[in-house]
Amino acid sequence: MFLSLPVIIWPNEDIYDVFLQDNLSTSTQNFFSDDNFSQLHNFRVSRDVDWALFNADPYKSYDIMVTGQAPHCDAALYLYHESDIENPLVIRDDWHQPINEDEILSWDSNATSGTMYVKVTQSPFSPEWSGEETTYTLKVFSTWGPSTGLATITGTSVIIGPMGGIIQAGAGGQYTKPSLNIPAGALDRFVEFLLEDPGDIGNNPVFPCTIQWLDDHPKNASIVRIYSSEPVSFSIPATLTLQFIDDGPVFYGFQIDDIPSGKNPADMRVFSWDESAWTEIDDAQSVVSDTVTLQISDIDRDVFAAAPTDKTRIHDWMLY
Repeated sequence: MFLSLPVIIWPNEDIYDVFLQDNLSTSTQNFFSDDNFSQLHNFRVSRDVDWALFNADPYKSYDIMVTGQAPHCDAALYLYHESDIENPLVIRDDWHQPINEDEILSWDSNATSGTMYVKVTQSPFSPEWSGEETTYTLKVFSTWGPSTGLATITGTSVIIGPMGGIIQAGAGGQYTKPSLNIPAGALDRFVEFLLEDPGDIGNNPVFPCTIQWLDDHPKNASIVRIYSSEPVSFSIPATLTLQFIDDGPVFYGFQIDDIPSGKNPADMRVFSWDESAWTEIDDAQSVVSDTVTLQISDIDRDVFAAAPTDKTRIHDWMLY
């Protein structure tokens, strides 16, 4: 078994352009959480526009930040509310201040809530650089609140080949540790995978899978997306693991607890989304300590989640 190292697709590609179409319009699926989740982007073509979305709660402060700008990146930030994506609420553009310094857009939501759109472009006052040396990291921070805590997974892009490998949450992952272990001989070619947190969790979820999940499992955010650039069938099943937290630490007054009262780790199972409903995966599953494990035979932009088999609405289930 060989561990496949992460491959940063740069300078020619931005994985969020490739997988989530975040460069085309506000129809992007690039939701991300507001608890120190980070994404690596670049301006791969001239006049490239990167879109990202997050859910805002009322009466909270948010910082949208661009860090680690490469020498040819001079990012400008624009923040919109879903009700008006033509007129930005706030703009931040410190053009020519030196170019590689961080850009921070701060915003107090006051009574505003719902889906917020973040647009990142090269500053209109700078050269139209693209391609090489235009990478940057996008982050959103907020104060802790009733809809803020998410199973935060740093987006990870990995190319795995015939000798097998593992794709797993990066060092920035918090509270959950999903991983996909692909054995040697399972693939006949090199395939690119992306593992990330859907991010679409808060007071105004948009994806049907998230809306249904939170209805069945209130306040539980243990969801992970695994994308591939094309449908993949494994000749030898891959092993998917999803970690959960039972009676975890207290974080800003909330105890991180993925298992409701009256449940135990043995009740946990992995579910998958079939475009219309969440169903428990029929394949054999096992629970060891804080991790659910199962084998899967194919992947085509799949969404997985971990929860007890009992879908009874449990209102003391703490959000994390």
